Amino acid sequence: MIVPLVLNVILVLLQGILNGIRAIGSLAITQVVQGLFLALAAYPVSLLVKSGYPVAMVAFISCGLLGGVIYAGVKVFRAELFSRSDFRRAVLNKADFTGFVKLSGVIFFSFFLVALVLLAIRLMATDIGGLAYAGYLDSAWVISNTYLMFFSTSIVTYYFPTLSSMTSEEDRSRFVFQAMRMVGIIIVPVVVLTICLKGLIVNALYSKAFLPALEILRWMLIAGFLKISGSFLGNLLLAKQDLKVYFWKQLTIYSTFLLASYLIFYRLESLEGIGIAYCLMCLANLLFLLGYCSFRYKTNYVRAFSGSWTIGLLLIIAASISSWNETETDWSLISAWMGGLAMYCLMILKPEERRRLFALLKRRSA
Repeated sequence: MIVPLVLNVILVLLQGILNGIRAIGSLAITQVVQGLFLALAAYPVSLLVKSGYPVAMVAFISCGLLGGVIYAGVKVFRAELFSRSDFRRAVLNKADFTGFVKLSGVIFFSFFLVALVLLAIRLMATDIGGLAYAGYLDSAWVISNTYLMFFSTSIVTYYFPTLSSMTSEEDRSRFVFQAMRMVGIIIVPVVVLTICLKGLIVNALYSKAFLPALEILRWMLIAGFLKISGSFLGNLLLAKQDLKVYFWKQLTIYSTFLLASYLIFYRLESLEGIGIAYCLMCLANLLFLLGYCSFRYKTNYVRAFSGSWTIGLLLIIAASISSWNETETDWSLISAWMGGLAMYCLMILKPEERRRLFALLKRRSA
């Protein structure tokens, strides 16, 4: 798995450079190229796996990353951003190198900690319910983290580099507030529809045998919204080089998550306990970041999470309650939620934005 890891690091670096030169179109095409490479590799890899070469899956994972690296690398090379002397100075710049090592070290620790905690929780699930429980946990974890992958990728490649380049606290706070508007307009509808379709998604991606995973998935989908919202403030800590606080925050919340999962899970002997613990962890993380960032950076970031964001959270909770025990898709319910979400998005838009939207729809329908 070393090759995919190295390719992923290179890809993130190249995407950061493309974002720095505002080649947003190239960033989008990079994602498309990754998908194309994966599609081309799918059939040959399946034949190799069928023939008894499971290691081919590593090559499959690498193919998509390699496609992205090739395309992004060509675009960066053609941009002619650096001369040889520029590169030499950049390598020998001790301050930049030290800052990079510290930042990457904290981020690596965070990813390692998440993997370690997930492994421990998987062992707990196996202890109570065997491999079936471990499978339910993994499927719920994959779905709850994958469907928001687009937004987390955007945070890494666009939001964080842009935030880091800003020197004014006023510009940073304005950018965070704008990002939270996007959360309401884009992420809330995605989360609500995913909640309503969770039974169909599990059945389509896995099978009906995995429907018990809904016990934990329904909590994780709510937690996903809290997690992605908190990541906007978490990246503010990284952009401000507040690395010690970020380090201890990650260590504290994931240690608490592990402990809470142990206590609740063994008491309930149900996967729902892990989902509850995960949801509480994401909520605690968000509340801490709101309090700390507002106090430390002298900006009331709570305002960014009031109004439309709070209404969005209530919509997500209401959607979850309305389909809490549903394993079949209720299309009439989904239609009702789509209408409600349309009204919610219109409410978030500014008057001028609504006028432009209606004018566009009128021209399209003419």
